[in-house]
Amino acid sequence: MRRRAPTGPGTVSYRTDLPSVEGLRNLHLLLGYIRERQEHKDRWVTAFEESSAPYAFIWGRRDPVSGDHILQHLAARLPKAAFTPLDDVGHYPQVEAPDETATALTGFLSPDPAPRYGT
Repeated sequence: MRRRAPTGPGTVSYRTDLPSVEGLRNLHLLLGYIRERQEHKDRWVTAFEESSAPYAFIWGRRDPVSGDHILQHLAARLPKAAFTPLDDVGHYPQVEAPDETATALTGFLSPDPAPRYGT
């Protein structure tokens, strides 16, 4: 079953409301991360791989930008990380699957987490 973002009073639709709040006028400002990602790639990758901090990834496999192929890459590069892949979820797990996301996050943050390894 494909999940859908919530609708109704107080919710914002990125597709319909973004233009009404002048979001499209400023959308290009959000894409600065692409240049930054290229510029700092080696430093960021090294920091991730060498850190002893615990990592948890809650990942939508249907994300059109960074879906399952990136999840597989991360799992190979960060074998000690906890992964919660969500099959019918896209780019916004916290919106599309809030219960599953909350369960995964609270499980990871609990005093005795039981991380899920692999994908």
